[in-house]
Amino acid sequence: MGWSAVDIRNQRFRKRWWGYDPEEVHLFLNILADEIERLTQMIRQLEHENRQLHDRLEEYREKERHLRNTLVAAQQTADRVREQARRDAEIIVREAEFRRDQILAVARQQLHRIQMDIDQLFLEYRRWQEQILAETRTLIDWIEQRQQQQPPARVQIMTQTDPANGRT
Repeated sequence: MGWSAVDIRNQRFRKRWWGYDPEEVHLFLNILADEIERLTQMIRQLEHENRQLHDRLEEYREKERHLRNTLVAAQQTADRVREQARRDAEIIVREAEFRRDQILAVARQQLHRIQMDIDQLFLEYRRWQEQILAETRTLIDWIEQRQQQQPPARVQIMTQTDPANGRT
């Protein structure tokens, strides 16, 4: 069962003669609820950022697909130009090959930059995943430590007796 901050705040316990101090219990529950609320907000924010990064990654992938299509188209164009140039003259062939090399160099540079951006986004995504995991583990450790702690010793309040009649 998942607990929300509201569930924790609204949790009530039966009162017993030797039970816990209700104020302390409610204070602890409120502190715990605040922490869960904070972590829930943090998770939502990180999920939002993750979606944004995923969307950006998809944009880069689309650009990469477009660049690959462009490279294929450029290669096909270069092949056609080469055929025509071979028929027309060797000078035109050299010029077409030179242009093709320039286009390919620019396209490869762009592809390399995009790949570096994708790699960087992937590293950021991994870091955020590790950060969320570490914070979650820290919270679990904190909760487990609190579960293992002994409750504070009960304080006995002694009443003063009236020496004249022996009553309190």
